Amino acid sequence: MFGPALKRRTLRWLLLCAITCPSLPSLQAQDDFVARRDAMIRLIEDDVRQTSDYLKRARLGEDVLQAMRRVPRPEFVP
Repeated sequence: MFGPALKRRTLRWLLLCAITCPSLPSLQAQDDFVARRDAMIRLIEDDVRQTSDYLKRARLGEDVLQAMRRVPRPEFVP
């Protein structure tokens, strides 16, 4: 459908945007974010276990854990 020259120009443009655009997070930054979010979830799970007598539950539901993994933290914590 598209000619080879257009494909090359589009690929060059996308590559240039990925390299120069400051709003695009690097893969390392994404990995760091995922690691920090996983650590936060582990801390919350540990807190739930430690306060299970008070909370009357030993762990969070899987749906809550999935939401915490999926939704960016600033959406639900200032």
